[in-house]
Amino acid sequence: MTKSRGIGRGGARPGAGRPPNKPIFETPQQRQHYAGITSPVDYLLRVMRDPNAGVRRRDRAAVAAARYCRAKAAASKSAASDEH
Repeated sequence: MTKSRGIGRGGARPGAGRPPNKPIFETPQQRQHYAGITSPVDYLLRVMRDPNAGVRRRDRAAVAAARYCRAKAAASKSAASDEH
């Protein structure tokens, strides 16, 4: 018989997780940085437009946000042909 490794024995662990009533943003700089962001897409657009962010980071944010910002070309063409 093999010794159990504890796999599948989840549950609460003492000291795990964020302490209760602790704010997510601790410093005024963090609060200011995330002010006005209402969705993950807003965050991606902010990163994409940030001139201080690295080029690779801005490119990855643009790729990730693009699928939520633009309609697919095939879908818009078929909608246009349905009108005629």
